[in-house]
Amino acid sequence: MSFYGWGSQGLRLIAIILALDSLASAAYYTASRAYVRDVLGGVEAYRYIVMLIAAETIPVVVVVALGILGVYGKRRVIATVSSLRAFFYPLITLVDPMLIVIPVFIGAVFVYMFFINALGALLESARGSARTYADVTLVFPIFWSIGPLIPGVLEPVGGYVMVFTVIGFLAGLSSILLALASKAEDEGVSEYPKIIASFKLLGSQLILALLVAGAGLNLFWNIMIIKLYEISGSLILFGLIGGTLTTLLSIAARRLAGMIADKIEPLKMLTIIYAIYAIYGLVMYMLEGLPFVILWLIPIYPFREISQTMTISRALPREAQTTAASIVTLTYNLPSITYPILYLIGIGIAEATAIYTIALVSSSVLIGKLAARAGKRPE
Repeated sequence: MSFYGWGSQGLRLIAIILALDSLASAAYYTASRAYVRDVLGGVEAYRYIVMLIAAETIPVVVVVALGILGVYGKRRVIATVSSLRAFFYPLITLVDPMLIVIPVFIGAVFVYMFFINALGALLESARGSARTYADVTLVFPIFWSIGPLIPGVLEPVGGYVMVFTVIGFLAGLSSILLALASKAEDEGVSEYPKIIASFKLLGSQLILALLVAGAGLNLFWNIMIIKLYEISGSLILFGLIGGTLTTLLSIAARRLAGMIADKIEPLKMLTIIYAIYAIYGLVMYMLEGLPFVILWLIPIYPFREISQTMTISRALPREAQTTAASIVTLTYNLPSITYPILYLIGIGIAEATAIYTIALVSSSVLIGKLAARAGKRPE
């Protein structure tokens, strides 16, 4: 991705853009989960959150399809179009609660347009360094620690309408800055050859493992966030625990994760993290009250995010880093296409925990075999 002033200046610019987006994303995540719980009630909220996740994540397929058609090459155009997401956040409060998924789905298309381009710029600039990536993405935990407090502060003043309007403003601003930073002369080229070549480089076993793990992780933790909201008892406390404290603790963990990934190889690190996640989730399922909250605060996510992202990034050439960003986003979100089926079945916490555990154990074994095989290859 072409940015004015590659190097440290370019990294600072992309950090500012990602910081604004993180602020909006964190506020949205907190507000949307609380809003669903408040308007639908406990039992229905646990069921409906599965549909909300699907609406938030399935649009990644649309965005990757746009990449195949060559839209990603038109950096400034796609960044400008992504600013339309600003208008869909307030609509969440204006539709019937059971129809929230409609504005969420449409808005998510523009969210992924923005994020894949921004992440591609960062990966290209990082040049395969997990530490550089970790340093720049420190903006994620810093601003994710602030964003969750926004709903608790604004909701008593102007209700959820004000909350989602402010979120839309922040999201739109980050998209506009991305458009201004991108060079106007970039032309659209089809990403299809790069995507096909990239999948071949990564291998079907790795892609399968990442997708399976993503299915379990997305499902389980988005259901558990409703449990956390119920335990916390208030929107401001929910934001403080679920966002602010969690992300502040992850700042040190993120830098450590980058150093470890550079030292032991991200693929090996990912094997270990998936195994830890499997055990961690089972314990979380059994806990209630303060023990649940304490365990929630343990910062495991940065280790997964950095090891998974860098595993994909390092497997691909520098000129294919926007494609790498597309694949990273796909592995996180594509599994959600199965969630509407789970909603119709009526999945709850117990079923989600079982799916999660099987998914993480299976993925850890698959990636462990790949890591062992890679370790035997001659340099």
